[in-house]
Amino acid sequence: MAVKFDNLNTSALTKALLLTLFSVIQMGILFFFKYYAHSLHYSDFSLFYTGNLLNIFVYLVLTGGYLTLAVRAPGTLAKIYFRTLLVLLAGTVMLVTGGILNKADVEMGGYTFFDSPFSKVITGIFFNLYILSVFLLISYMWLLYAGVKNFFIFRLVKNSVLIGVVFFIFALLTVFNEVSTTGLKPGKDNYDVGVVLGAAVWSNNKPSNILKARIEKGAELYKKGIISKIQLTGGNAPGELSEAEVALKYISTMNVKPSDILIEKKTRSTLEQIGFIRSELNEKRNFKKIIVISDLFHLRRTFEMSKFYGVKITPVASNKVLEDLKLTYYRIRETVALINFWLFATK
Repeated sequence: MAVKFDNLNTSALTKALLLTLFSVIQMGILFFFKYYAHSLHYSDFSLFYTGNLLNIFVYLVLTGGYLTLAVRAPGTLAKIYFRTLLVLLAGTVMLVTGGILNKADVEMGGYTFFDSPFSKVITGIFFNLYILSVFLLISYMWLLYAGVKNFFIFRLVKNSVLIGVVFFIFALLTVFNEVSTTGLKPGKDNYDVGVVLGAAVWSNNKPSNILKARIEKGAELYKKGIISKIQLTGGNAPGELSEAEVALKYISTMNVKPSDILIEKKTRSTLEQIGFIRSELNEKRNFKKIIVISDLFHLRRTFEMSKFYGVKITPVASNKVLEDLKLTYYRIRETVALINFWLFATK
């Protein structure tokens, strides 16, 4: 049955529109911090980037809940108006705190948690408290619309968790949809440079097996004439050589001309290396055809980062084969990291 405008409770509609306005402002703050954290211009914003589409979808579902309650249950909306505002305010505080920490990228004594820098863990906590507040509000609005009364708190938490699970499954399927270019042909495919992403360095400045495999893939593509130069990347922890310097020592035994090896030893993460590709290789050296070499499980997130930065790359996997258990662990880590990057552009 259609709802006539004359029958609408104008007070409830006004409250719904105000809540919508506050939510749109919150989404604007989120987009600001996503791009501000990486010193990107507003012209770099893409409406069709997967992460931005997910952000917009979440807020459409949320604001749809406000408006639906205003039409179908105006009295209910009036009762929950101020508590909804408080949740929006608390979520915004969490969002701004996470955005500031993400921009600052402060080191915290080198401490790690499950191989992640502690500073990034703290940033992730604030961001995820923010998104939890949004999921709770979505669940709250639609449960009220459905008239649910029994076990309301339990269903509120359950539905919020289910929303998070849906996001996780979507990201997991994306990670499993591995992106890698195969079948590159010597003499037909010619690229300006192959960028070897940095990886762990073992004791006594030895490259880890993962780093070795990436370097070997770069040398293989070079010898086939598919890439003209090799760009080694990666910074260092205190007291050890940088990842790029360790890679240089290793690749120097592979009959690669020293003049065709480029080295960058300041970046500390994949995201910084994508930024380096944009600023140094794209803009300064005018390299347009760029291969990025990493592990197969890691290339999807690398590809998503490059799209966020507006960098066109051709991803190529190393020949490293991981055991099933270790591969599962890395894929789960990549899934969590991909969700956080999509939603918040975490460093």
